[in-house]
Amino acid sequence: MFSDLNDGQEEANEKISMMISQADEQLKNGTLSMNDYRALLREVNSRSLRRRRACSNVFQVVQINEANKLREAQRRDEQENWADSNSWQDEDSQGILLLSLI
Repeated sequence: MFSDLNDGQEEANEKISMMISQADEQLKNGTLSMNDYRALLREVNSRSLRRRRACSNVFQVVQINEANKLREAQRRDEQENWADSNSWQDEDSQGILLLSLI
């Protein structure tokens, strides 16, 4: 899952680099104004920031999910241990009861 996100991020970074290179070239040639160049950089920065936030949110959801799975596994272990310890107590108490009857 994270490799997919990293692949997507790498592709996005390559596209951004290509767009900026093209914009640099157009700015040098005079086919792009400085205002348009700045607007492009602001848009690229904004999109990049949104993408990083989205990836961060996905990572946080995965972390929460893993933490919930761990808590659930611990809860099950505790329940099994409690059930096992109670069954031993039941066997012990039955043995004591039988000894007291003799």
